[in-house]
Amino acid sequence: MLKNAFRLCRVKNLLSIITENAYQCTTRLLWEYLKCLDCISMNIRTYAQTYGCVQPRMWTN
Repeated sequence: MLKNAFRLCRVKNLLSIITENAYQCTTRLLWEYLKCLDCISMNIRTYAQTYGCVQPRMWTN
């Protein structure tokens, strides 16, 4: 999970550097949205594992 976050952070920083000013707001909004989705999916997994209300195979890739 942390590796993915760091990878996304590097990609986001690269995009911020190479994109024009007009696109920086969109990039920032997309980054916030991705962080939000990541947090939600992590919370759902944690909740499911803690309370055993979801089959483990649903969370395997």
